[in-house]
Amino acid sequence: AKYKPWTVKQTVVQHLYLGRSPPLFTEIRVLRESADDDHLVLELGLNFLTADDMSAIFYAKLRRRLGFGIMAKMHLTGMHVEGKVVVGVKFLRSWPFISRLRVCFAEPPYFQVTVKPIFNHGLDVTEVPGIAGWLDKLLAIAFEETLVQPNMLVVDMEKFVSAQSENWFSVVEKEPVAHVHVEVIEAAEVKPSDLNGLADPYVK
Repeated sequence: AKYKPWTVKQTVVQHLYLGRSPPLFTEIRVLRESADDDHLVLELGLNFLTADDMSAIFYAKLRRRLGFGIMAKMHLTGMHVEGKVVVGVKFLRSWPFISRLRVCFAEPPYFQVTVKPIFNHGLDVTEVPGIAGWLDKLLAIAFEETLVQPNMLVVDMEKFVSAQSENWFSVVEKEPVAHVHVEVIEAAEVKPSDLNGLADPYVK
C-alpha cells in the first residue's frame, strides 16, 4: 500500500507471465571472501529483457475524485531488468548436494517497464497524474527493500526437493551497518583482471 500513488486506491495483479525469453548472464566473478558460511559466492551480471509474449494485467481502482472509483486495467507488455546479482552457495556431501542458495542484487538494479493504455477506450497511462513512472518506482523500491544487499532471498534446497510441501524460500531483511557513497574522479593505469577483457576496477 505504501507504494501506491495518490490517484490509486487499490491495486490487484490478475495475470503475470514473464514470457519465453530467459535471463542472460553477461559475466561471472568468483568472490573470494564471504561474510557468512557460504562455500562459494558468485557475482553475476544479469540482463533480462522480456520477449514479445510477456504479459501482465494489473487492476487499479482510482479514487472517486479522479475516476469516480472505477477499476482500470494496466497491461504490462515488456520489462527490462539489468544489474549485478550475488549468489551464495552452501554445499552438502550427499543429495541434493546444495544445502542453500542465497540470492540478492549487489546494488539497486535498473528497471524499465512498458505499459499499454490504462483504459480500453484510449486514455494513456501518462495522462493520469501520479501514474507515469509509478511502476518503475514501485519495482525499484520494492526490490531495494527486499532483494538488494544486505537483504536476500534464501532458498532451502533440501526442502525444495522434499516430497513434503514445505516453505522452501524466505526473504531475509537486514539493517545496513552504514551507507558509503564513493565517487571515482579519475583513474589511470588500471590493468584489466582478464588479459582479454577491459579494466573492471573494484573499490575495497
